[in-house]
Amino acid sequence: MLDTIIDWILSAMNFMITTPGVGLILLLAGLAIAWVLYVTIPVRMARKRNRNAVIWVLVSLLVSPLVSYILLAIIGKKKD
Repeated sequence: MLDTIIDWILSAMNFMITTPGVGLILLLAGLAIAWVLYVTIPVRMARKRNRNAVIWVLVSLLVSPLVSYILLAIIGKKKD
């Protein structure tokens, strides 16, 4: 089973190396996913809770997106 998975991964990597443009497409897809995880979600959560979005994006970038999501969920809305 493990040999099959390793063979599949190696053949996929070989395909990415030998096929022009596939590596670039995967890189762009990875950047898009990272943008959503590290920027878009913390900004939306912070604005919804009346928090400073810039600070929460920095927390997401410096510590972890998961930590920023959990902290925002725990602290809740900011009272005016």
